[in-house]
Amino acid sequence: MRFQRRGGSLSSGECIKVLFFVTLLVSITVVIDRVAITNSCDIISTSTIPTVAKTTLNNPNDEQSMEWIVHQCQARTNQDMAHLKKEISDYEKSSKFQAKINEVKGGSITEGRENMLDFIKEYLDPGMNILDLGAAAGIMLQKIHRAYDEIDRLKGTNKGKFVGVELTTGWVKFAQDYFKNIKEIEFYEGDATDIDLKGQTFDFIMMNDVAEHIQKTRYGCLFSTLKKLTHPGSLVYFHTPTPMAQLEDSEQYFENVLPNHLVISGMAMAGFELMVFQHDLGANCGTMKGPYGSLPRPIRNAPCVVNEFPKYYHAIFMRSDEDQIFELS
Repeated sequence: MRFQRRGGSLSSGECIKVLFFVTLLVSITVVIDRVAITNSCDIISTSTIPTVAKTTLNNPNDEQSMEWIVHQCQARTNQDMAHLKKEISDYEKSSKFQAKINEVKGGSITEGRENMLDFIKEYLDPGMNILDLGAAAGIMLQKIHRAYDEIDRLKGTNKGKFVGVELTTGWVKFAQDYFKNIKEIEFYEGDATDIDLKGQTFDFIMMNDVAEHIQKTRYGCLFSTLKKLTHPGSLVYFHTPTPMAQLEDSEQYFENVLPNHLVISGMAMAGFELMVFQHDLGANCGTMKGPYGSLPRPIRNAPCVVNEFPKYYHAIFMRSDEDQIFELS
């Protein structure tokens, strides 16, 4: 390799300096590309991290970067709307659509729901106004509403509002009719990324296996909508498939591999502090083949594993009005 400058070749001393800095730059680039810090501050190879994470490190202005994604709030195109409408129409003809209705009517509950409920119950307080974004036919709202009559510390306390928002028209119509005689439960048809509930805010918002279905160009819409629907002290709960599990499940439209750090960073930028992040070790989906020696000991025997990794995680965020906790000082 020969280095030149305007007006002639570099001297041998100058060449040595150039080679030193090139070598240093390459070394730094390799280190950045090979490691990432996890939530628990472990160092792991980025060979298992989706491309979005690598691009974030290498090029923060790229359209695959974390910073770009968490700020995006683009209107859906006509093509997007046509795809979404067709998927909803096809889904309403499927057995899965009816299964969600049967759950509410007393049928068997979808994989992992009972464990999610047990987790959520620990955060319930008297009088909470609760919002379920992506509520399906209403099974989670129904179960949590009943919990206020079943849990000793909540029995006899005031019930707040229980509001469901769902994009699938058939589920909304069913729920509005089925729960019409329960004054605390309300259902609305709408999109989790831009729902307008006339200025209402909620004490507890849950998104149960919903966040991975958001269109990539609308995660900024989601985070800002969550801020609009909350007040300081509000809790937001995510139950979401892990990125490794999502690598095995891409059949549905808008089904994303959603990196953990993207959710945490996007929520922080909207004013939400991470309170709890843990793998769901209670869900049992019949995939147990462990122990998985490649996993850390506490999650090695997870009973629901996909792609040799726990399928789901729980995360709780709390809305804060103290901006300084989100800044390094």
